[in-house]
Amino acid sequence: MLGGKRIWQISLFVALQLLVLLCASSLFAAGAVRFAPQPMESKDAIRQQFQPFSRFLAANLRTEVKLLHHRNYRTLIEGLWNDSVDLAYLGPLPYVLAQQQDPDIVPLARFVNAEGDSTYTCALASFGPKLDVTQISSETPIVLTQPYSTCGYLLTAHQLRSFGKNLEELPYYYAGNHSEAALDVIRGKASLAGVKTPVAKQYRHLGLHFREDSILLPGHLLVANKRTLSAEQIKVLRTALLALRPRTDLKDRELTAEWGVEFRYGAIPVHPDDYAEINKLLLQIKVPGVNE
Repeated sequence: MLGGKRIWQISLFVALQLLVLLCASSLFAAGAVRFAPQPMESKDAIRQQFQPFSRFLAANLRTEVKLLHHRNYRTLIEGLWNDSVDLAYLGPLPYVLAQQQDPDIVPLARFVNAEGDSTYTCALASFGPKLDVTQISSETPIVLTQPYSTCGYLLTAHQLRSFGKNLEELPYYYAGNHSEAALDVIRGKASLAGVKTPVAKQYRHLGLHFREDSILLPGHLLVANKRTLSAEQIKVLRTALLALRPRTDLKDRELTAEWGVEFRYGAIPVHPDDYAEINKLLLQIKVPGVNE
């Protein structure tokens, strides 16, 4: 028969093993992880673009990932600040704004496009054979995408300054997205649009002319809330994302084939210097309702 001391030793060993297992599982199974993609009009659009990606996140975290729906970036960013959002897919300007006020919002990885590029530019677009600055007046409005779009108010105001124009003194409105902004210029509703250069190129065949800005902007990224996710969870996701090679590896390409087109081609590490130009512009330009 086992002596009392031996029984006590076995019991202690078993208890320690159980404690280790509980601690390890708590890193990943502390409830559903709340993931907020970029704002979209409908939940169906979010599910279509982000559900397969959320399954990848869930598999690596070994816990459920819940997709959240936000109609605008303001409520999404506030969700990060008030800890009702654990993960978010953000554009560069929303990320800078979120991180400036809350350093616990940390980047995991920045996504690349089909060519492997991780940067893009903004453009001023007008209808006709060339960009005509004489069209910029107080009579015909300028069309922008939405307030938190990097190519929206911020970069449009920056570009207009090179023409000696002040966006604060000109009429403008928001179309909601880049395509609608470009099309409103073609329809004659606006004299000028501030959009992503790749979108402006898509409508060049319809008579859209554009002037590309020289600032290279970092692409969209996935961020995490350090207060609501553990260091281990953040490490696991960052490692998993950066390990993917869908542009060169067939298995990874098959894995990401159903992800949204803006984030299915792989990712690169994020560096603070990537956002230096945006930080500098925010010191010079106040976006109404955003960083006033």
